[in-house]
Formats: sequence, C-alpha cells, structure tokens
Amino acid sequence: MRLKNGWIGVVNRGQADIVSGASMQAARNRELEFFRSKPCYASLKNVGTSFLSARLSEHLVGAIKRALPAIQAGIADGTSGLEKELEQLGGPSVEGRGGMVHLLLQLTRQFEEAFAQAVDGGKNGGEQILTVFEKRLGDNIGRLGFSKILEPANVRRVVEEADGYQPHLIAPEMGYRRLLQECLALFAKPADTAVDETHAILRQIVAATLDAPACASLAQYAHLRHAIARTAAGSLDAFRADARAMVNTLVEMERSYLTAEVFKEILHQSGRSAESGELIRTLSGRGVGDAVGDGGVGGGLSAGGSSSSSPADRHLHRIAVHVSAYITHVRTQLKQTIPKAIVHTLVLKAKRQLLDGLAREIAAADDGGLKRMLSEDDATVKRREQCLHRLKLLRQAADEVAACSF
Repeated sequence: MRLKNGWIGVVNRGQADIVSGASMQAARNRELEFFRSKPCYASLKNVGTSFLSARLSEHLVGAIKRALPAIQAGIADGTSGLEKELEQLGGPSVEGRGGMVHLLLQLTRQFEEAFAQAVDGGKNGGEQILTVFEKRLGDNIGRLGFSKILEPANVRRVVEEADGYQPHLIAPEMGYRRLLQECLALFAKPADTAVDETHAILRQIVAATLDAPACASLAQYAHLRHAIARTAAGSLDAFRADARAMVNTLVEMERSYLTAEVFKEILHQSGRSAESGELIRTLSGRGVGDAVGDGGVGGGLSAGGSSSSSPADRHLHRIAVHVSAYITHVRTQLKQTIPKAIVHTLVLKAKRQLLDGLAREIAAADDGGLKRMLSEDDATVKRREQCLHRLKLLRQAADEVAACSF
C-alpha cells in the first residue's frame, strides 16, 4: 500500500522517560541513536521526531500558501462590511468641540441640500406649490362674491349713500370708489390662503426630508432631528408672516391708488368719451379707502344694458360694467404678482435660510450642548464600539498576513 505522504519512523517517549522526567532533547538523542545502531535503519533519512516536525511544517506552510488568498479575501470582505456599517452608524464618535461642530454643521447642511432639491423637484415637492399658484389661487379667486356687490340694488344703494344729497354731474365719483373698495376687499382671503397653502406644503417637505434616504445619517441623532424640525418650523412661520405682509401690501397698493388710465381705456372702449374725461379727473384726485382682495368678476355685463330699462337703471348698469372691468384688470395683475411675492419671501427664503437659526445655536453652544445634540441611543453606541474593535483586529490580521514570507 502506497501512502499519500509517505512514512516516517519515530521512537516515542516511554512511560519510564516521563516518570524520570527525561527532557525532550534527551529523548530525541536516544531516538537517533536507536536508528543509527540498527543496520536496517542506518541508511534511512525519513526517521526521527525532528524529521517528522520538519515534514509537518512543510505541509502546514503549503496548506497556508494555498489558503492565503481566501484568508486575505475574507479579511478584506470583513473589513469592508464593518466600514460600511460604521458609516451607517455615523462613523466613529467625534471628540472635541471642533469635531462636534463640524459634524453638526455637516449633518444640517445635508438636510438643507436635500430639502432644497425636494422643493425644486416635481411630485410631492415643488409641483404642489405650482398647483397652488396656477390652479388653486385662480379657483379661489373665481369663487369671490363680486356679483353680489355689482347687483343693481347694491350699486344704487352704494351710489346714493356715497354721494349723499349732492347730485353727481356725470360720474358718481364716490360711488365708484366705494364699489371698488368693496370689490378689492374680497382679494384678501385668496391671497392669504395661497400663503397658508404654500407654507403647509413646505412643512410637509420638511417632514419628508427628515425621513429621506439622503438624511439617513440623522436617524441616530434624535435630539438633532428634533432641533432641525423645531428650527425649520419656526423659520417657515416667520417667512409666512413676511409673505402675508407682502401679498397684503400688493393688494393695499391696488386699493390705495386707482389707475385712472385703466378707466380711461375702459370708458373709451364703451364709447363714452365724455364720461371718461370726467371720471378720469375725479379718480385722479384722491386715493381709495380700505379694501384688499383677489378675484375675478362675474361675466355677462354689457355697457349698454337692456333697451327696455329706464335711463337710471342703464346708468347703474354701466357703473357695474366699469367696476367689473377694473376689478378684472386688478385680478389679472394679482394672479401674477401674488405667486412672485410668495416665492420671493417664503419659498426662496426657505431654501436658503431654513436652518440659519440652528447654525447660530450650534456656534454658540458649549460642549455639553453639542454633546446633547449628538447624543445617541445605547444600542447604537454599543454596536459602534463592537464594530471598531472587530475592525481593529481585522486590520491587524491583514498587516500580519501581508508581512508573511515563505
């Protein structure tokens, strides 16, 4: 029978050697003397415990050489996996004020960038704001009650109350002004509603961004997430107040000064140039009272009125037509300028200054405050320590393997 690795003759230590405490070297010397003294073994090379040890070492080295690539690959895979897990855990815990400030600002900047991308994005982002501007604002304006203000009975009442006992000569100036005041006042609500709806969408985007994959590193820092949400909510509330003040100012501007040139064009188109001249002179002389709003005027009014109606009724009808045309002109302007004002004072500020308050808070915080913002749950801390320890051992193993030479 042929042995795969051959054979080696050895003489093991006997019980007497163990009892007497004979050394290993003494036992090996007697072993070699045994083989040399026997003519049948004297010429053999593959005898003795020393020969056996050398042959076993050769086999072990060969086995290691064959297994070495797999060992190195296993160390590399283990190292890579631990490094990725550490990255998901936020990397090694930072020490020192500078490191903590840097990490906090880095995390807040990641959130701000993800938020800005969501606002600029489509579905569930900026597209919702565009819907407010292009559809909901117009729908809300369309539901305003201009028709009630321009009903003949209301026009007669307003004109009579405005001009009092003084008969108007050609155009009832104060009547026109008061009708415009009542109509312009309706624009306030849809303007404010557009601001509130945009603000609500931005709040939703903040919440979605906190849970977005781009901000996954925030998951372990509950205190920092809370600080971001709190600061963002406060900033958006302040920006909403700015936007509301801006859109109200736009409407106040329309109310405060009636554009006589618009009436001139309206009256010119209705073929009443004489009345136009008088009305322009009266409207150019004074401002308008309190009223704000946004909307469109009900259709169906014509300058002439019914041929069977009385001269007084036709006159009231013409007043309603003129007011309706002017309000339609204002509506067209505000449908364009209100979105611009909201974007400028609310949306763009949210993209650029949302967490400015938190950045100042981080800069002013002491070490204790910074640590609180970066505090983590015990499970995360323990797992990071385990990963760091295993990673250290794997890197040492990689260095030792690389230093081996055969």
